[in-house]
Amino acid sequence: MLRSALTIPRLTVRSFSLSTRAASEAPSKKDVEDLFSEKPQDNKRSSFSKNHVEIVGGVAADPFHKLGQNNRGFTILNVITNNRYKLANGEFAESKERHTITFFGKKADYVAQNIKKGNRVMIEGRLHYSGGQLLENGDRTPKQTHIHGDNIQSLAPAKN
Repeated sequence: MLRSALTIPRLTVRSFSLSTRAASEAPSKKDVEDLFSEKPQDNKRSSFSKNHVEIVGGVAADPFHKLGQNNRGFTILNVITNNRYKLANGEFAESKERHTITFFGKKADYVAQNIKKGNRVMIEGRLHYSGGQLLENGDRTPKQTHIHGDNIQSLAPAKN
């Protein structure tokens, strides 16, 4: 037997209220600095979090493999994705985006040897941010977003 929405007990409905004082308070400068600091923040409680990206697209150019400062190899791969959408006038438009994915270790060697321009690939990875330095005038430089690849699967070979 289904209950109607009107018979839900009042205790099961939570209300949300926010005082105007709390809503108008600006965070302190220390709170902002702590949020954007380079040192990791203490984990106050163990909770679930996930940083996951999936990209399916075409390889724009042959992968670029090089050695880092620690003599460990990494490979940079550019993948193009398409987004088709409908405009207000009923016509369809398409946008293309280029994603730069960096692979490390054995995955980097695999990508450099087996993935070529034109391949269709599916990549799983995670977002990584760098930059965002504090300037003398108090402003911050923008952070750069990178994708670190964890897995790659070739879906289709390049068309010749």
